[in-house]
Amino acid sequence: MILWKTTLSNFINMKYKAVLYNFLCFAVIFILTRTALHYFFPGHDLWTAIASAIVAMVLAPKFIVVRGPSGEKFFVKWLFTAPKEIK
Repeated sequence: MILWKTTLSNFINMKYKAVLYNFLCFAVIFILTRTALHYFFPGHDLWTAIASAIVAMVLAPKFIVVRGPSGEKFFVKWLFTAPKEIK
């Protein structure tokens, strides 16, 4: 019987991994921003949610997969930074 060491990379296509990372980063920033804004402005639920979504869209890193002649490459781009390859 062979025991396989598996990681997330073996199960998930790179495009799905990029979508998952994009969602997780957006969700963490959204929840932190929403909590902070709700602490300072209680009772303004709709506006804190809208402001949190806008802040999370701007501040969350963007993960993309680029298909080239050498295969698929995984890149991350953050605010004010150039795209960097992730191995």
